[in-house]
Amino acid sequence: MSSSRAQPARQGRDGISATPLPRGFEPYLKFQLNELVVLTTPVNDVFPGNQVVRICNFEPQPQSGTSRPGQGNTWQRKDDDTLYRFARKVPRFRIIRLLSPDAMGAPVHVDLPLTPNGMYGAKQYEPGTIVYPRGKVTFSGPDKTIVVPPNTACMVLCHTSKLGREFAKAVQSANGVKEGRYILQVRLETYFWEEVVCNAKKEVYNFRKATAAEIEAYNKERLPGDALRALV
Repeated sequence: MSSSRAQPARQGRDGISATPLPRGFEPYLKFQLNELVVLTTPVNDVFPGNQVVRICNFEPQPQSGTSRPGQGNTWQRKDDDTLYRFARKVPRFRIIRLLSPDAMGAPVHVDLPLTPNGMYGAKQYEPGTIVYPRGKVTFSGPDKTIVVPPNTACMVLCHTSKLGREFAKAVQSANGVKEGRYILQVRLETYFWEEVVCNAKKEVYNFRKATAAEIEAYNKERLPGDALRALV
């Protein structure tokens, strides 16, 4: 036997129609599942109050020892005996390591000055050396590819060659140094949205309807920009 609660019918002009209410609709609650509302009460640092949140669930209020308006022996799913669960999107920070191409696409020594618009070094660079490519370099990671502009600080990760890093070798001659190739690394500091559900549960009077302008601002909220770093 199914345990799902039957949906009430929609009231029509000529009486009760057979059209069911939308799935998940709570006819006796002021706010609905997934509705964007404004939390008016401070809760904690993540939920300081006066910000848009999403209604994500409903729970029954604990039964009190003394009778109160709206309280029954079972959960009536009305605002008198319901607690709202809510969530909001929070910007989170992560670091992605990106590498320049290997083999024929790897940056060449003469194109990697030790200072912006400066001169390249006389000796082969060791891993950990910071260089400033003269031109644009494409860096790739597991889920991101970016083009790094000239004179961006990058870190030498390892030596490589036209055939790939497994064929790289130390070089001593001036021409060998100039033609040497490297795999470079940058650290991309980036942000993403994470939805956080509040541990607290609140009664209906802790929320108000969000205005159209507040909802639009919430949906258009932008993340901080990505930032490139040479070091890891």
